[in-house]
Amino acid sequence: MDGLKNGMGWSATAPFARRGVIVNDRPEVLLSSFPGLKYIGMKKHTCAFCISPSGLPYIDRVSPTVTVAVAGNGKGAKFSDEVGRIAAHLCLTGRWDSELSQGLFEAAFQ
Repeated sequence: MDGLKNGMGWSATAPFARRGVIVNDRPEVLLSSFPGLKYIGMKKHTCAFCISPSGLPYIDRVSPTVTVAVAGNGKGAKFSDEVGRIAAHLCLTGRWDSELSQGLFEAAFQ
């Protein structure tokens, strides 16, 4: 992709952008889950995300003053509490605080 405009066009037509179709085409599916909700209209927005080569987040102290924490991989919200906790501890103490190997989460730069 070349540039933001092309990226936005791609994300609007990507296969994952169609996940919201059932809600936009059939608002009663959503409304049945929330009795009493007044229907005004709906909008859908596509969220583009990056996938790391390992499929794992990056949690790394790249210098004494810079710590990187990037969840991504379509799981950022799910794991944000633990990624944040590990990253904060690493940032403040310089020590890894997880049973998982630190090497699995090293940041990769190109």
